[in-house]
Amino acid sequence: MKIRFYNARIMAMQDGVSIQKGELWTKDDRILYVGSDKDPEEESFDREIDCENNLLMPGFKNAHTHSAMTFLRSMADDLPLQEWLNEQVFPNEAKLKGEEAYLFAKIAIMEYLTSGITSAFDMYIYPKEVIQACVDCGFRIVQVSGLNNFTSSLSTESILSLISNKSIFSVVLSFPSIFPYTFSSFNSNIIFNSP
Repeated sequence: MKIRFYNARIMAMQDGVSIQKGELWTKDDRILYVGSDKDPEEESFDREIDCENNLLMPGFKNAHTHSAMTFLRSMADDLPLQEWLNEQVFPNEAKLKGEEAYLFAKIAIMEYLTSGITSAFDMYIYPKEVIQACVDCGFRIVQVSGLNNFTSSLSTESILSLISNKSIFSVVLSFPSIFPYTFSSFNSNIIFNSP
């Protein structure tokens, strides 16, 4: 689908270029043109959107999220970390099923998109379900492997089978930054002081 966004203020994120008045053309998942107004009669578009002088800019990236945790929002979040995790989060997560994690992840994705977030770096105990929600919504994700006392992580093969032929998705397996709090066998010397 070829789309023309016109009558826009554009933040192109290029050195020496400030916000400029102009238009942006896309075809499927590619940007074809960004610049000053052009004569659209030379091109044919499936859709034309008047931006009404609103700002077009690159999407935000959420660099640390647990998408399916939307169901825990505002649940005793005034407690100290360990008390919150052990008395609120972990007991409620133990009741969570994969199908529910999938739906909660979709809620998070809709919230991301309405906030201008176009990709996320996610780490949660239901990686398969979070990835599937992202695939189903067309949302970009970097999936970080879970490392905790509660669940096993998804294998690389399992993740790749979910996203085969989906070139817009990024998948990374690595250690999440929170795992010292969720994995009792954590020894920072093994990870951080290794040669």
